Amino acid sequence: MAARGIDVDNVTHVINYELPDDVENYTHRSGRTARAGRSGVSIAIISGRDIGKIRQIERVIGKKFEKAEVPDGFAVCEKQLFALVHKVHNVTVNEEQIDPYLTRIYEEFADLSKEDIIRRFASLEFNEFLEYYQDAPDLNVKEERRGDEHSMTRRASGKFTRLFINLGSVDNFTRGDMLRFICDNTGIRGNKIGRIDLKGVYSFFEVENDVVPEVQNGFKKVDYNGRSVRIETSQDGDKRKPGGGGGYRSYGDRPKKTWSGSEDGGFRPRREFSKGGSGGGFRPKRG
Repeated sequence: MAARGIDVDNVTHVINYELPDDVENYTHRSGRTARAGRSGVSIAIISGRDIGKIRQIERVIGKKFEKAEVPDGFAVCEKQLFALVHKVHNVTVNEEQIDPYLTRIYEEFADLSKEDIIRRFASLEFNEFLEYYQDAPDLNVKEERRGDEHSMTRRASGKFTRLFINLGSVDNFTRGDMLRFICDNTGIRGNKIGRIDLKGVYSFFEVENDVVPEVQNGFKKVDYNGRSVRIETSQDGDKRKPGGGGGYRSYGDRPKKTWSGSEDGGFRPRREFSKGGSGGGFRPKRG
């Protein structure tokens, strides 16, 4: 939902798929539920990296977030199944139109007991739910995890492969956009995709090992805004920086800096210097 520029009445829930960098933007979004004396719920879907940002928002707004677990595959299946059961229970029966078919329907079910009919009816949808969610990963954030520890643990288990793609946030991608982009171009399901680490001009994402060939084949001839999309297998700690000719080379995310204290208690970049230059001055040391 856009933070500004629109006017929507009676908003009851605001869901933050990605937390904004500016706390003011968060309060502006969530405040849409409190217009004209109303109240509502603001939900934030976060990863481990966002826990610090959650703490910052709590300090600014003076409220605590209530932590909730993301439902696992079993809970989702249960919810979907009983939604179907309730729908059937409450359906309006058009007696006049259904009557001509009832005799044949009864004949089709003649060899089945009431319990058998219920089991088979429920399994029509439930089997599909089970298949889709049977390998669903645990999406809940554990606060003791920091950085890429969780991601590295998953890759160490041997189930996921980390891939590099030469698209990122500068191409107006969010994590949700990237997930859809990968699924649309490869035909794989979203539950086959693990963590998405969105950078500026590139990104990393995890996929289950058995679908890596599908992902690589799916992107062989894909262009985005006139630029060929490139997929490569990555390694832990692999970082990229734009190189000449539109390629990439392994390097840090940004130039390395060391820091020293300043008199006012802040910090400033510290440069190393070597003697030389005309007039007995100094020039930055290059190494």
